[in-house]
Amino acid sequence: GDPLRLLYVGRLAHQKGIPYLLEGLARARSSPILRIVGDGPDRIALERVASDLGLVARVEFKGWARREQLPGNYEWADAFVLPSLEEGMPNVVLEAMAAGLPVIATDIYGNRDLVEPGRNGFLLPTANPDAIAGAIDELAANPALLRSLGSGGRVTAMGRRWEGVAEKYQDALTQAVTSQSRPPLRSLADDR
Repeated sequence: GDPLRLLYVGRLAHQKGIPYLLEGLARARSSPILRIVGDGPDRIALERVASDLGLVARVEFKGWARREQLPGNYEWADAFVLPSLEEGMPNVVLEAMAAGLPVIATDIYGNRDLVEPGRNGFLLPTANPDAIAGAIDELAANPALLRSLGSGGRVTAMGRRWEGVAEKYQDALTQAVTSQSRPPLRSLADDR
């Protein structure tokens, strides 16, 4: 019966696509609430957009948070949203997944490496408020899907822990060094 609680963590700048998130929030039938954690050059403009869309009561601009404050924000949320127009490998997506949150993200390079539709979240077209609204409403209407995607995200995040990544690199390097299919090393003297 409670409204779906959405979380965005990051810089408030153009490339993050937050105006599309706010429009999607306004179009969602389920009346979700959104907490925005972060700051940046677009904050005042985004607060104005939220006001113009009639979202003042449903959007909370928390400002920048210290690292130790982030877990409480992830615990508060039901789902994480990252509507970026461009992104590298977003650590916030892994943090949200580690907290057991399904992720609604745009189908761009860095997000594609982490979000698997149907397993841990949604990949949506960029700059598409209707797609954002649809994903929000789907999660709001289906608590079992919310839990399933959240669990899938946790599995994804645990597979990307530093220890696991380092082990994969070590295995790849060991395989490359011990591979029988590589040509023998030659010295510069062999070329004379």
